[in-house]
Amino acid sequence: MTERGRYKTKHHESVREVLLNNPSRCYTVDSLCELLNEEGHHIGRTTVYRQLEKMAADGEALKYLSEKGESASYRLCGENCHLHLHLKCLKCGRLTHLDCSTAQSFSEHLLEDHTFRLDPSKTVIYGYCGCTPDEGGEEI
Repeated sequence: MTERGRYKTKHHESVREVLLNNPSRCYTVDSLCELLNEEGHHIGRTTVYRQLEKMAADGEALKYLSEKGESASYRLCGENCHLHLHLKCLKCGRLTHLDCSTAQSFSEHLLEDHTFRLDPSKTVIYGYCGCTPDEGGEEI
């Protein structure tokens, strides 16, 4: 049982294991279902969705909405994940922590000069990483 009173089921552990094995990748429900099926875990789409939503609600995973808000992708939340801004590649889907002094300075500027407290766990900067063409991205 987890600290929120939810039982850790076989399905939960299967979903969590995939996310753990691919910490920098975000998955949609469909892409995660496909990978789980390839690995021999036959879990229905609705069950995968519910597991991801529970993980996001418990702070175990982060949920990112698409640019138009039509779909979501999920990623396992690391120990300090809520403290970082995130960079998301629009080509390969990779999500990277932005942990640098400039990002911290920007956050402090927003608070001091604009009385606006940034929530890093909800902040994603979209663009293009240096992924190679064979990964589906553009070279930069």
